[in-house]
Amino acid sequence: MQETTSIAHMEKTDMRNERANVSYVLLTYNQERYVQEAIEAAFSQTYSPMEIIISDDASSDDTFEIIRKLTLSYKGNHKVVILQNQSNLGLGAHLKKVLKMTSGDWIVMAAGDDISMPHRTVAIMDAVQKNRNAGCVWSKQTIIDSIGLIVNQQNDAVGGFVVTGSSIDDSLNVRPKRLPIHATGCAAAWLRDVIMMNDYIPDGCWCEDLFYSFRCMALGRDLMHIEDSLVKYRRHDDNISGFCRETVDEANKTIRLRKHTISTLQFVEEDILMIAYNGDSGIDPALTQRLLDRIRMTVLKLEFECDILGGGPYSFSKVLYFSEYYSRKELIVVMIRCVIKQVTMRFTQTIAILLNR
Repeated sequence: MQETTSIAHMEKTDMRNERANVSYVLLTYNQERYVQEAIEAAFSQTYSPMEIIISDDASSDDTFEIIRKLTLSYKGNHKVVILQNQSNLGLGAHLKKVLKMTSGDWIVMAAGDDISMPHRTVAIMDAVQKNRNAGCVWSKQTIIDSIGLIVNQQNDAVGGFVVTGSSIDDSLNVRPKRLPIHATGCAAAWLRDVIMMNDYIPDGCWCEDLFYSFRCMALGRDLMHIEDSLVKYRRHDDNISGFCRETVDEANKTIRLRKHTISTLQFVEEDILMIAYNGDSGIDPALTQRLLDRIRMTVLKLEFECDILGGGPYSFSKVLYFSEYYSRKELIVVMIRCVIKQVTMRFTQTIAILLNR
């Protein structure tokens, strides 16, 4: 499998145009069922000047062939570049490789199974114009299923939520036992200066939205939320968030998602410490420490949940220790799981004793 680069069309940019340059990055992997809609949505973006980079992470299906055909037939004004990896790199390494090829002041992220509204990039850049300290802009999403039917709408924040250097403290207080509000990757755009520092992103990182959101916070940059739904986010069995849905092997998928989050938060901690060490932090050192403390406690909580779901060590004393970090509903679920585990363990021990008599 050879790496391929193809430029379909180079836009003629007016040098008097003072609008920020944007790179629209579309990452794909084994998404032949959905990628055509994702590409057509990219081509339909009404913002200019903009480059579109479509990169496939060594798909084993016809994803790249669809990308190639659609790009060759594209007659629009955007600059389009397509890439294909020789081997599968995984999200972190793939994203890092593609980011090195971008030239935009802002990077709009998209996935090969989602659909962006035509005005998505315009709405993002309009928000940027209103806040020059923005490091990230993300929007509400419309959740669709594998065949494109609307499931519901997801709104990650209320009232045009903006995280600034001072309101990070407010966010920590409003959500005292949880991580501060962070952007949702499928609907996010990032300032180039934010994502390009510290070697972009660790190769093994699976949750780039969580990683870059905390980097924005550590740098004192704003996270801006747009109330409009600008992305149709597709949920199906093959995407990462599908791991936590109610399925036959729900526990294993939930554990997998938790472990991805744990590893990402560990990368986040290293990144924040590096920013602080280099003197790049845009927030008070005491606030940096509060962010780190919240990250570490969240990791402990997620490890505890993995123990419960995976048959590892547990105790009701641990449940009580972490109880303040759960809502009442969540706590009831955790308690029920602990009871089920205890009953199952005792039942198994009893059967083993009877069989050995």
